[in-house]
Parts: sequence; structure tokens; C-alpha cells
Amino acid sequence: MMVRNLWLLALTLVLSACATHFDTSIRKGVDGYTIYRLRQEQAFAIAYDSIATHFPGRNISKIDGPAKGYSTWSRFGLDTYTQQVLVIPARGITKDGMTVEGFYLEISGSGSSGSGRAKNVSLHRAIQRTLDQQNVSTVVTRIERTSYTDPVFGTKTSSSASPPQHTVEERLQKLESLFDRGLISEHEYKEGRANVIQSL
Repeated sequence: MMVRNLWLLALTLVLSACATHFDTSIRKGVDGYTIYRLRQEQAFAIAYDSIATHFPGRNISKIDGPAKGYSTWSRFGLDTYTQQVLVIPARGITKDGMTVEGFYLEISGSGSSGSGRAKNVSLHRAIQRTLDQQNVSTVVTRIERTSYTDPVFGTKTSSSASPPQHTVEERLQKLESLFDRGLISEHEYKEGRANVIQSL
């Protein structure tokens, strides 16, 4: 019995060691929280497109709970890693007392694959870069979750639970472009290329 309990404890520690969680409202060196003044459809498009780009050929599922977003998974050998991006509607108060509304994203993953954890870190960095490029961030001293507007998944980009349909050539060109621009690693490029070819 004691050996079994030790084995379960060891397994729990291994799995939890491969878990990741990132919150784009919390930025290093920023005194307060960051809200991104995006329209709801923009925030969901960023979440969906980031997953579709990082995990080409994978099915993307809607997460339709109290916090909404998208999830998928990746596999390396026998190890599987679940990836998800939640889009959180939020309101905050600036130091000047102004009320600001917008969104932030939570990126998380769990599983037994070290490469899956690395992909989740890469996914977070790509989403953060995309948010920064929008130039819509505002620092607030307090933050609270608010409500989604209907329809939540009603945008053209995010209305389907599967990635946008592109030809194999277009998908390979997109991967090559991301690699050439340094947005994905050589390993991610080769793995993405193999996934595209495998989907033929």
C-alpha cells in the first residue's frame, strides 16, 4: 500500500511539473495589471489564430464554461500535452480613476510531455507579442472579471471548432514564413511540417 501511494505521489509530481500557466494581465516590471482594450471578436481571434498557427492540423475545441476560449493538444511519442487559451473579459481602474474595459488572456497546459510544455511557453510568447503589437494595453491598479457579450463565438474567425481550411501548400508556406521570421523554432517548423504532410 505504501509503495502504491509513493508511486501515485511521484506520478502527481511529474505531471504537475509539466503544467504551465500564464496570465497576460500580469507583466514583469509593471506595477499593477494590464488590460488590452480589444473588441471581444479581436480577443477571440487572437486566441484561436495563435493556437491554429502553433498546432497546425490539430482539432481546436471551444471551451464554453464560465471562462471561454479554445483548447487543443499535442503529442510527442506516447506523451500528450493539453493546450488551452482562455479569453477573460475585464474591467479595471487606472491610477487617474478612469474605468477601462477590455480583455486579457490566460494560457495554460498540462501533461507529461516536456516538448508540450515548451510549446505552451512558445504559445504564450506569441500571444504576448501579438497583444503588444496591437498597442492597446492599459495598466490598472485593480482588475475584475466582467461578462461576455453575445454571441461569444460568433465571429468569422472563431465560429468553427476546427482550423481555417487552407491548402497544403498554403499551410506549408505559412510555416516557412513563421520560421524565416524567427517566430517558431526549427524543431517547431519540422514538427508542424510533418503534421501537415501527415494530414494528407
